[in-house]
Amino acid sequence: MMKSGRADGDLPYVVILFELFSFLLKVEVLIAANLLEDATMKMEINRNLREIFSDRPIFDRRQRSLSIVT
Repeated sequence: MMKSGRADGDLPYVVILFELFSFLLKVEVLIAANLLEDATMKMEINRNLREIFSDRPIFDRRQRSLSIVT
């Protein structure tokens, strides 16, 4: 019998594997993106200026990155 708000034990195995794969893929992409440097100094300056002049400067970049994958 199916009910709303099921526990993980009630989920099909494929769904659990898919969610795990999706999470691991997000982590890999996030790590790869953080390892890349800005291609040019102009790109870095533009990124920094966008952060400075936005309404929400990014002071907690690591926490923001972690919130993406969770």
